Amino acid sequence: MRIPRCVLGTLVALLLPANAAAQSLRGAVLHEGSLEPVSLALVLLLDADDRVIASRLTNDQGRFTIRVQGEEAPVRIRAERIGLGVVTLDLNDHDESERLQLLMPVAAIPIEGIAVEAVDQCPADPRDEDLAQAWARFRPLLESLQYIDPDRPRRFEVEYSETKLSSTGDEVARMLTDTVFTSKAVPFETAEPAVLMSDGFVVEESETRVMYYAPDARVLLSPEFIASHCYRLPETQERQGYLEIEYAPRSQEGEGDIQGVLALPLDQGRLPVIEYTFTSHPWRYRPDPRLGGFVELAPTDVGWVVSQWELRVPGPPVVGRDRVPPVASMTAYRGRLLRVLTSRDPSDPLRR
Repeated sequence: MRIPRCVLGTLVALLLPANAAAQSLRGAVLHEGSLEPVSLALVLLLDADDRVIASRLTNDQGRFTIRVQGEEAPVRIRAERIGLGVVTLDLNDHDESERLQLLMPVAAIPIEGIAVEAVDQCPADPRDEDLAQAWARFRPLLESLQYIDPDRPRRFEVEYSETKLSSTGDEVARMLTDTVFTSKAVPFETAEPAVLMSDGFVVEESETRVMYYAPDARVLLSPEFIASHCYRLPETQERQGYLEIEYAPRSQEGEGDIQGVLALPLDQGRLPVIEYTFTSHPWRYRPDPRLGGFVELAPTDVGWVVSQWELRVPGPPVVGRDRVPPVASMTAYRGRLLRVLTSRDPSDPLRR
């Protein structure tokens, strides 16, 4: 869906489970001790060399079914979830008719202790070792953020709004509020990472029309984005209960890029957040940190999706004596996921 001047994205499948199955494994992931279900745990089937054969996220009851395609049989099954310890089971003696049970212990998230070299073309930083450890510890969450269950039908109720803002950011007028139902795989979507890296997040389609694109987790964690951006831990962590990772373009020569913060939760009671600002604008605007926005991610029974977002873009410039004019006005575009509808929800207009 294209909204004038902005598009917000969400997640699509990255870890693709098999459709045709020679073998099916069923089971549940539970908290060790309480035996409460662990939802949205990443379950991986591994071969003898620890390569991933298939993967799946657990549902809200902690259950999973993985269908294995091909001749290679899995040797081990592993479950990962942020804030919990990794659990691995040997499958050599497993009876396919029996349900697996994986018990996950609570585990702290250290962010120190692994020495690695700094990323090429990015400035060396004494916190690079901590960053490498953070990436390693947050890998289960980062991978699950990019996963959407392709086999579960979904339908979303979402709300859009468009608000006029003054040059100081104060709300002037609510121009549009609309609630819609969508049957897409995800409630909000953005352009493909390769397209954004080629064309930019700010695209001047004509002298009077500009398209602004927001990132999502799939974009920030894509090989294309990582190859052209630097990541670092800030000197001061501003958000309590989060690990903040800053990102910025490796080169300042390009136009229409983004920079900002990826905030990853240290416990299961918080949600991942992406904040971003644009590094350049059309109409020769001065850089303004208010232009940009945020994306918040939330778990659903189909995977992690964008639950709400905001994108603030500038209005047409008021040309005066300044060769590079200040921002005279802004428009804030916002989206919010209201609910994920089930196939038999009586409140869905399509079911009436």
